[in-house]
Amino acid sequence: MATKTGPRTLDEAHADKLSRLPRGPVSSAEKLLWHKENMRMYQEVAEIDTRHHYEALSCAFVESLRIAELEQSKNGAEAGKE
Repeated sequence: MATKTGPRTLDEAHADKLSRLPRGPVSSAEKLLWHKENMRMYQEVAEIDTRHHYEALSCAFVESLRIAELEQSKNGAEAGKE
């Protein structure tokens, strides 16, 4: 099971991610924060759960792509306001 400091296995990380999934309508800032937390968590799990090191790193990479997408759409929306 997850410890006070966070998940220690990839399975625990997946469960933790789903338990923190924002419910209902959320702002893009909340989505961005959720993905950043997920990326950090998967990076940490990659160092702890060595049997799933590369899979956890892959999950962290996917989260980084989501972060980039959200930041790009946010920057595009701000540019349209000018």
